Amino acid sequence: MEVFTDSSFGDCESSKATSGYVIRIFGDTVAWRSKKQSVVNTSTCGAEYYATSETCQEIISLDKALRDIAGRTFYPVTVRCDNRSAKSCTEMEGSHKLKCFDLPTHEIQSIIEERARTGIKVPMSMTHGDFIKQCVKENRVKVTWVASKDNLADIMTKPLPSPTHKALKIKINNKENTDT
Repeated sequence: MEVFTDSSFGDCESSKATSGYVIRIFGDTVAWRSKKQSVVNTSTCGAEYYATSETCQEIISLDKALRDIAGRTFYPVTVRCDNRSAKSCTEMEGSHKLKCFDLPTHEIQSIIEERARTGIKVPMSMTHGDFIKQCVKENRVKVTWVASKDNLADIMTKPLPSPTHKALKIKINNKENTDT
């Protein structure tokens, strides 16, 4: 399984980015999506990271369905992202570039109280919405960098010049020559 993920940043009046992904299995496109993000991100890195997180959720659902059908998992799934900072954030504990993933103060307070009561540290993935890092740690996904010109999900997030649009459409359809 090969996955491409992308995001636009501040591309509309609401300042909400658009996330997109393309999922391929054995070279054929099986799933794709374009959706406005539900939060306003303060950086390109944050928007790309958010898009990758949404994509990881879809990967897990799709892998579960494929396990039921094929009897095997496709983990680790290669997730291709065209933002080096977002990719780097998947590999490190914490990141100043992802402050937008902090929980509201009342939720943080309840986590602190629970920790004081039980003595159990809540995993970062629960306190910071850091779903990708959990997927990487569990070897479900491997996030790699891809050049923007080779990112199939680019077509899902923004208007492109006609030649670029056509080239990506051909790659997504896995056809050398198409007019549709």
